[in-house]
Amino acid sequence: MSVFIGRVGLAVFTATDRRADPAAVSRPDVPGETLLLHTGHVDAKPYDALAGEYYDAAHKTSRNFDATTIDAVATLQHDLPTGKVLEVGAGRGRANEFLNIDSNRIVQLDNSAAMLRLQPREASLVRVLNDAESLPFPDGEFSVVLAFLCDPFLGLNFLSEARRVLTSGGVLLGTTPSEVWGRALRGKLDVDQMETRFMLRTGSIAKVPSALYSVSQLKLMLEAAGFDPTSIKISSYSLPEGVQPVSADVTSPAEQLGLSPYRLPILDLFEARAV
Repeated sequence: MSVFIGRVGLAVFTATDRRADPAAVSRPDVPGETLLLHTGHVDAKPYDALAGEYYDAAHKTSRNFDATTIDAVATLQHDLPTGKVLEVGAGRGRANEFLNIDSNRIVQLDNSAAMLRLQPREASLVRVLNDAESLPFPDGEFSVVLAFLCDPFLGLNFLSEARRVLTSGGVLLGTTPSEVWGRALRGKLDVDQMETRFMLRTGSIAKVPSALYSVSQLKLMLEAAGFDPTSIKISSYSLPEGVQPVSADVTSPAEQLGLSPYRLPILDLFEARAV
């Protein structure tokens, strides 16, 4: 399976194409995977500082989101079209873990080189270093665009680009923190409503972008980006009953709202189909 990188014909790379290329950032660390590609100038990004520990068990809120995502997407893998899959904000890759998608179908894209170099990681056709708001692919290149916890780049620019690179009938599937949870937590912490923070191993705090939208706002943006309004589905999910440990960033806003941490919506799952 080939992937066309660059709207003006930068290169075509496949899982077996091992030619050296000036766009390469590093050699692949996963057997059968292509080079890590840099499609243009990308400055150091906020998640570079987090990459080395983002997937650690110590980041309980992120692990609670993982458990909730697994629950939310459990019935979806059979509903997705066949063909190439673009995973945006991929990090080390979650498409196989969450949806059992074959690695030979997946293109991983992230704006953090540190995230794209993480090991161990899911295999893919290619890893691409690029921003989500200006995807380096031609129109109609993918059957599926995935974006798990896409709050760092969620907005009309990304949604419009996702629609552009999807084939007719292609599906965008994404998750983002629930506005109900996020506003309660950030209000209590007195932090910017469009920003979140991570406590690092060193004790320092890393602040990263994190957009919060209501379900109605998200639906309007998906429609404005050109997705079929009748296909848009947005569902809210709480942490599955019995998951432990529960992050204080879940229990605190739950208490504030008079809810069990297993009843507080923390994740919105959205699905939309390209016309």
